[in-house]
Amino acid sequence: MGQELTARTKYRGLIKRRLFPVRVEGPLPPSGTPIQRDGKEVGEIRSGAGDRALAMLVIEAADGPLVAKDAQILAERPAWMKIPQNS
Repeated sequence: MGQELTARTKYRGLIKRRLFPVRVEGPLPPSGTPIQRDGKEVGEIRSGAGDRALAMLVIEAADGPLVAKDAQILAERPAWMKIPQNS
């Protein structure tokens, strides 16, 4: 990570993206495929197998319907994952 991102994370606690487990409905897109929500890029597929994958997503976009190529993507937030509420 860059120096500015590291400092912002440490002092402000501001993290905009996070790695999420996702369920893929349709063909599994290759790694690096952009993920979109309402026509706007909000992340990318990192790796996957079968109908599961890991995706780096903008935190605010993880609660809605997502698309990557011809596949529907559903982010699954594990119970242990704590998302801070930014004010």
